[in-house]
Amino acid sequence: MDCLQMGPFYNAYLLDAIKKYNHNTNLGAVSFHLDEKYIKARGIENDPGLIDLVGRLKIKNKFWRQSLKAIEYCVNLLAFRLRFALRKPDIVHIQWLPLITHLPFEYWFLQSLKRQKIKLVYTVHNVLPHDTGRRYFDTFYKVYRLVDALICHTRVTKARLVSEFSVSPSKIHIVPHGPVFHDVQRITVNAAKDYLNIPRDLPLILFLGTLRPYKGLEFLLAAWRLVVAQRPETLLIIAGEGEAKYKRIISSHIVQTGLKNRVKTDFRFIPVRELPLYYQAADILVYPYKEIEQSGALFTGMAFAKPIVATTVGGIPEVLIDQHNGLLVDYGNKEAFSKAVVTLIDQLDLRMLLGRNALQELQEKYSWDVIAKETLDCYREIM
Repeated sequence: MDCLQMGPFYNAYLLDAIKKYNHNTNLGAVSFHLDEKYIKARGIENDPGLIDLVGRLKIKNKFWRQSLKAIEYCVNLLAFRLRFALRKPDIVHIQWLPLITHLPFEYWFLQSLKRQKIKLVYTVHNVLPHDTGRRYFDTFYKVYRLVDALICHTRVTKARLVSEFSVSPSKIHIVPHGPVFHDVQRITVNAAKDYLNIPRDLPLILFLGTLRPYKGLEFLLAAWRLVVAQRPETLLIIAGEGEAKYKRIISSHIVQTGLKNRVKTDFRFIPVRELPLYYQAADILVYPYKEIEQSGALFTGMAFAKPIVATTVGGIPEVLIDQHNGLLVDYGNKEAFSKAVVTLIDQLDLRMLLGRNALQELQEKYSWDVIAKETLDCYREIM
């Protein structure tokens, strides 16, 4: 269940893979409001519970859109609760609890399912919400103690759940994240650059994803200034959506540091049809994160066989081996980060080697088939 459809791409790939082994698995979620046809286009029928309307209204005012979506979400949870009382499911697998930091409604929902002896699985995409410190520790402590099993994506996350939240290790299942958009039709780097109106001979470095402080964009720009000083004929693209205030901060930082001509921003939700084009146009991908459990964007980059420069935070070092399938740098070390980028700009052979190794690693360890089987193993264990 992901009733607010917080992770539509992850949900679609996961459910598609699981249904090959278990046809009695359904997705409890509204349509994805930024691309209503996406889920159904992948052959998946989402079940909203009762109402799937707000996303279709295209409400521009953020306050009213979010308020109405929150009401719709709570109504749908109540509808699911009534349905489950009449027809009990074996397992309810929760992907996100988007309102739990503001309202207790979701926790009450989980408690009521528990009283009905429905098995509960919760995927810990983030141990605690990003950019909030330990403000919601007590809230998630209760959730982690209540559910029957936790799925997380990294050994680092499991260690935190055990040490910080006193969760039994036997309750935690490490199931990897997987790539998205890896199965689209491929085109050449030059064709993708042509589509995006980028000169073919200009080395393109790409940051793509939701714009949030924990993603380390200020650090990236500090390192990029050093890159441009050494290799001025390069371009950094920062693409993705974010809060208006944070987008203004990043835009201002770009201007103040004199990088306006060497950084292109595309601050919007990048449509599904365009996302693969960005990945395919890129010569180098950067993940300058300040903190993270695991990055779905990282796996997508690996799927496109792209060379990667990333920071040594969270579970990233569990996936990337420095000099083998990526280059790793400590967060905050702008000199080392810029050196890694310059090295890849200069060395085509190294770029090709890292990209090939990243793709091979992904295919061997992080396929959705593997993820589906391990998720089903978790279900079987708690039944």
